Amino acid sequence: MGGRRFAISQEAIAPARTDVSALSASCIAVAMLGIAALAAAATSSLLTPATVAAGGAGAGGAGGGFADMASFLAWPAGIVSAAYCLAALVYGFVSFRRGTLQRPEVAVRVLGSTAGLHLVLLLAGLWRLPESERTFDVTLAALLTLELGVIAALGWRHNAALRKGSSAKPATAPSAAAVLGTLFLASVMVAAITTVGMSASTAGELAVPHSGHSGTHQESVVPDQLQRLKDQGHHH
Repeated sequence: MGGRRFAISQEAIAPARTDVSALSASCIAVAMLGIAALAAAATSSLLTPATVAAGGAGAGGAGGGFADMASFLAWPAGIVSAAYCLAALVYGFVSFRRGTLQRPEVAVRVLGSTAGLHLVLLLAGLWRLPESERTFDVTLAALLTLELGVIAALGWRHNAALRKGSSAKPATAPSAAAVLGTLFLASVMVAAITTVGMSASTAGELAVPHSGHSGTHQESVVPDQLQRLKDQGHHH
């Protein structure tokens, strides 16, 4: 009886361990939250210039046919981007809370489709004619980076059974310290990519600098940036 009680007490004080599958699911969930944040930034980049252009046109501003068409198409694209943002946010939150991925095969298809679309848009901006109008969308590049990273992680999870079958060494669950360290590193990497992408978006450009303490300077920043957006709407 005494030996049995000792075994139970050892089990009670043993450090908690998390399955590798749950750890990878949590890391993927963190990346999905970053994708949601970047999708929100992309939505602001689509809808803010369209709103400004519509306001300028309603006030009697002159606008070309191509600019009007671009503003019109920005609305459905912005709505789709907002829906993608909401879906990624809910998926990441639920997966992180439960420690398991919900319908990963559907997630791979959706992420693969959106990543392909974002790659096409990114290349279209780089190859646009004339050369003076070529742009590199940093927000799209950051979004594409996270999407490809999640697709690669989902593929790694999908092939886990094959790796277990070919390896004679039994898999060991990571310790609590390894789990916390991995989640910390994943969070830092996702935050770094997300910050770069969001700062390059329209929301990032319109953000009032926190370093300035002068009320007059801060009040003059946003009107100047809105005027620049109006000018961009007329030129594109």
